[in-house]
Amino acid sequence: MSPEVSAEDRATLAGLADVLIPAGEGAPSASEAGVAGAWLAEVLRLRPDLADPLAAILVGAGGAEPAAAVARLQAEQPAEFGALTAVVAGAYFLNPDVCRAIGYPGQQRRPIVPEDPPDYERDGLLASVIARGPIYRPTPTSPSPPEGEGRGGGAGQQPPVAGSESADRIAPHPSPPPQGGREKGGSE
Repeated sequence: MSPEVSAEDRATLAGLADVLIPAGEGAPSASEAGVAGAWLAEVLRLRPDLADPLAAILVGAGGAEPAAAVARLQAEQPAEFGALTAVVAGAYFLNPDVCRAIGYPGQQRRPIVPEDPPDYERDGLLASVIARGPIYRPTPTSPSPPEGEGRGGGAGQQPPVAGSESADRIAPHPSPPPQGGREKGGSE
């Protein structure tokens, strides 16, 4: 899709967009916010990868009832539905009037002050955990495994000590010969 979008395609997009973002509670609908107008050009400038999918969506939805077209896209073509929602939401929230209407001031710098405690400490989120104190089972100080474990050779087990009964039952495995005439640690 070129940056020049026909009036017909803009009207189709406005209808689809209003299904996704209708007016309500002091916030404008998508079409009232200019989603199919100047903000569309800005979205496509920032996300040119959405231009072709949007063009295909608008061709497929042209002349159809907007709610039915959106429902069909969502059910049958989830990737295209995702592209439509990215374009519509992106254009909608680019409009500063929309941001003001929903109380979003935009991205702001909020430096971290090392002297200030983290919010989870200020809000008392961890107070009950700190008041409770530590609850854990200390690790055993003995190097020997618990009764019934340690003979299976499973993960995390110590190898048998040379000269022990279990070590005498295990035959040593010879090292495989070097591959391609190279010795261990050699270079090509």
